Amino acid sequence: MDQTDEIWDYISKLPTTSSQPLRIDIVCDNAGLELNTDLVFGTVLLETKLAGVIHYHVMQLPCYVSDATISDFYHAIQLAKQHNPQISAKWEEYLHNGQFIVKSDGFWSLPWDFDHMAQRAPELYRDLGTASLIIFKGDLNYRKLDGDLQWPPATPMQRGVQGFAPAAWCVLRALKGDTVVGLPKGRAEEMQAQDDNWMTSGNFAVVQFFRQKPA
Repeated sequence: MDQTDEIWDYISKLPTTSSQPLRIDIVCDNAGLELNTDLVFGTVLLETKLAGVIHYHVMQLPCYVSDATISDFYHAIQLAKQHNPQISAKWEEYLHNGQFIVKSDGFWSLPWDFDHMAQRAPELYRDLGTASLIIFKGDLNYRKLDGDLQWPPATPMQRGVQGFAPAAWCVLRALKGDTVVGLPKGRAEEMQAQDDNWMTSGNFAVVQFFRQKPA
């Protein structure tokens, strides 16, 4: 499932002013190469004027050894000096002028699904609510979005996330766990016919977009 066009259509139409630059949040997944691509992604969003500020959310303590932390974030920028001093200098400039902001919250490392965030980490929930778009990366974040439950794959996203809607968000995820929601009816059956392990092999991915429906 690929809703990239819907995401780009949404952010390209968002109003932006010099006094209130458009903010996009990226909830990171892995350190290393993936974190570097997150930095490049943020650079593209800024350079193309699709965003005025990027907030990167990383973990205080990794749940898995590869999870990105604040020290990983700064290390990636320093390491880039050895290979591409120009991009490293640009990232340092973005940090200095507040266009890149990196932050962490203990909630990301706790075993709570995201539908508990408003109660368990209200400041984080309110902070995310000021973003124009939140981008969730990776399988673990996805499983915390839908409670890591075995929903029928065609379950509407609004039902699967159980009320989690601080702002519009999207998710970029390779399927590595047996839970997924928001697929068109019949799509899961198509995938099953192709590969019995389609939900866990990592060979399939989703790009999904969610906006809270009006009450």
